[in-house]
Parts: sequence; structure tokens; C-alpha cells
Amino acid sequence: MALLTVLNDPKRRGVLCFEEPENGVHEGRIPALVRFLRHAAAFDSEGGEAPFQVITNTHSPQVVEELKDTEIVVADSVMHIDPTSNERSSRTRMRTGVTAVGDMFNPERHLTRAEIERILRHAHDNA
Repeated sequence: MALLTVLNDPKRRGVLCFEEPENGVHEGRIPALVRFLRHAAAFDSEGGEAPFQVITNTHSPQVVEELKDTEIVVADSVMHIDPTSNERSSRTRMRTGVTAVGDMFNPERHLTRAEIERILRHAHDNA
């Protein structure tokens, strides 16, 4: 109900955080759901700006397959082991889909299409 209220507000602004939008949706309807959310985020108010953002999290390969590379942000954990002290540290890395050729050379910040496809294969295999 809250989703319908927000998306039907002609002056909507801000951010909609939508956890696992695929839950309760038949997988055949997921492409339409992703298009619907994309359209909602592209909403252009009277001021000519894009005042509305949709952020979702998902473990669904079907949802990720429907996204454009530039719409994907992947969080993963990276462990570093110091070679001299054997001390371990880990951090969360946030990476986006590649948007330009130069982005391919910064694997700490960007994902290539091949990496996205590998993530999808892994998700399919573990589903």
C-alpha cells in the first residue's frame, strides 16, 4: 500500500528503499516490475529535475538480469592479509557497473559485464 501511495503522488520527492521487490511477485512479472520502478525513478516533476530515487536490494538473479549495468551496485567483502604480519583485515567494497571504457581498469570501484554475468551464474547455481 505504501508503494502505491508513493508512486501515485504527483509531487513525490526523495528516496524509496524497497527491500527484495521480487518477493510475492511471479518471476514472469519481474521484467514489468523493474520497468515500473525504473519509470518511477525517471519521473520528471514540474521543476524539470529528477527528484525521486528508487533503491532496492535483491538476491534475485531475475531482478539483476533486468537491470542495466549502470543501475547495479554490488556490495562484497574483501579480505587483506598483510604478508609480513599475517594480520587480517576486511572491508566492504561497493562497486558499480562499468559506465565508460576507462572504468574497466578500476576493479575496486567498477564491475565489468563479465563479472556481473559471473555473479548471476553463481546466484542461479545456488538458487
